[in-house]
Amino acid sequence: AARDHGLMWLAHPAMAGSLTQSNDSGIAAELVFGTLPRLAGADLVIYPGSGGRISTGDNATAKAIHRRLLDQQGLHRPALPCSGGGKRLSDLPEMTREYGADCAVVVGGDLLLHGREMAEKVRATIAAL
Repeated sequence: AARDHGLMWLAHPAMAGSLTQSNDSGIAAELVFGTLPRLAGADLVIYPGSGGRISTGDNATAKAIHRRLLDQQGLHRPALPCSGGGKRLSDLPEMTREYGADCAVVVGGDLLLHGREMAEKVRATIAAL
């Protein structure tokens, strides 16, 4: 197991959208992205937040997932919420205001677009936060 080696376990939502996409059927997004990964022992859970290329569709669902990852669930430890799905560096100040310090954000695709200016853009974003 990851913890046996001092590593963290990251849960990625690949293909989970097929379970949560429909408003008429499927499984609640906060269960799929918030509860199940924690029950499996995930330390950090990437989930499709609101906005970006891949989205839960609304901010209320994203907030419900975020809360589910941090709320008390029996003896299960909280997991670090990580909003993904095409976020940009420019999204980080708003996300920090919305979610506080208890979150991570995947901005990998946007970083690649900055090319040689990547380090400078990251430093400027951190300074702005």
